Amino acid sequence: MCAGLDIGADRIRLAVLRRQRDRLQLELLADYAFGQTICNDGQIGDFELLVRGCRQLLRQHTIHAGPVAMAIPAAAVTLTQLTLPATSNELERLAQVRAEVATHQRQPLDELALDYRVFGPAPRSPADVQVLAATAPAMLVEDRLALAESLGLEARTVVPDGWSLAAFLRGSDCAAVLHLGTASAWLSPRAQSWQPLSWRPGSSSITDLLGELAPMMHPAPQRLLLSGDVVDLPLVEAALQKYAGIPAAVATFPPHILMANHVAAAIAPRNLPAFHCAVALAAEGLM
Repeated sequence: MCAGLDIGADRIRLAVLRRQRDRLQLELLADYAFGQTICNDGQIGDFELLVRGCRQLLRQHTIHAGPVAMAIPAAAVTLTQLTLPATSNELERLAQVRAEVATHQRQPLDELALDYRVFGPAPRSPADVQVLAATAPAMLVEDRLALAESLGLEARTVVPDGWSLAAFLRGSDCAAVLHLGTASAWLSPRAQSWQPLSWRPGSSSITDLLGELAPMMHPAPQRLLLSGDVVDLPLVEAALQKYAGIPAAVATFPPHILMANHVAAAIAPRNLPAFHCAVALAAEGLM
């Protein structure tokens, strides 16, 4: 089993997945609202309040130990695409990534959390591989590791929300993914890519959203999957289809995710997009 903990602006959402052979069964979806902002742009404002809320949520659902996966917002992450020798071992590649990233960063590397993924052979250089490096303020990752320690849980992974969620919803599809959350918003037009949005619910309209997305939609995706906890997600879906001519749909869970009967009975389908990130994190922790 693995828990995915999505830390939002004023609430936390929890999902628990259990491995069932080649599929994953969703055992739990739950949330806890704080009634005030506890996390702003990924920075935890009141750590003790967050710990108390998490403990109450875990205690309520009798979760006392185990691995947990968490995320930092895509807007806090800088991506760097690299081409590196395919023959490098892990230590050599890490040194190569650190050296390349250092040339693009203004902050010292010891103030940053760094990770990378290899995405296969470089298109025009068979002896090389494509690598995507991600950096973020180390404090954001350290706060989440400290949270897991305070809860007595094993921090299995801390990833950018755009990294795990877009791949989770897209699967083998070539669709673009649009996430509209109260804590962060971003567009992933294709695999290995996401772009933070300045749009925020409450302070911006759907027209503002369409205007910001317009230059990012060239070429237009064949399909657009929507995710997030904004209440007007179906209105965004309709507007994208009507004014941008883009086939859009609120994303569903991938077919390898099975939902336990008690979870299906407890959560209304319209509320599921709000839990996409938590479920994607739990799945990432089971990879």
